[in-house]
Amino acid sequence: MTQKAYELGVVEVEIDGFKVKVYDLEKSVCDAIKYRNKIGLDVSSEISNNYLSRKERDIIRLYEYASRLRVGKKIDELIKFILYPANRLRNGCFIAYPSATTVSVLS
Repeated sequence: MTQKAYELGVVEVEIDGFKVKVYDLEKSVCDAIKYRNKIGLDVSSEISNNYLSRKERDIIRLYEYASRLRVGKKIDELIKFILYPANRLRNGCFIAYPSATTVSVLS
């Protein structure tokens, strides 16, 4: 992992009076997708589903991180599968939605 990827998404929080550096939600989701075969598909899926069900999610940041961490295509597939289930076709294809590259260009 490069230094830039390692530092991406680091935030400082206070826990029991101590300042601790942790990764934000979006970086954690990207890591879960990137390392899904190491942590298990069930764990990765649960992390993704929990993140997407949260009100404070930041899809734009998720796409930005995914692009930098080279998991943009997987995140894009995941978002389309979970958030747009009614638009899945019987053969597994999706109706076109903005991709990670489109979102990063727009923001």
